Amino acid sequence: ELLINNAFFIVSKFRLSPKSRLDFLTFHSTVVVNLNQWPLTVRIQKHPEVLEDWKYIDKQSKIRIYNRQSEETTIVLIRLKQVAD
Repeated sequence: ELLINNAFFIVSKFRLSPKSRLDFLTFHSTVVVNLNQWPLTVRIQKHPEVLEDWKYIDKQSKIRIYNRQSEETTIVLIRLKQVAD
């Protein structure tokens, strides 16, 4: 679900079903925000990490987010656009 798309950033909300994952490739610097009470597993360029609240990811990364819970989870992606000075 696209929430905001302007000259500076793109904000999208995603719902992950129980026991599922979300794969995407980002070309912008991105902040992944976990809107749940439990941590998620995020794999960035093949390096697994725990996603507690939020995580900054450098541009041009392959990202995989796992929902290992038995409940639906929601995340928000904030992708920063390149802005000319």
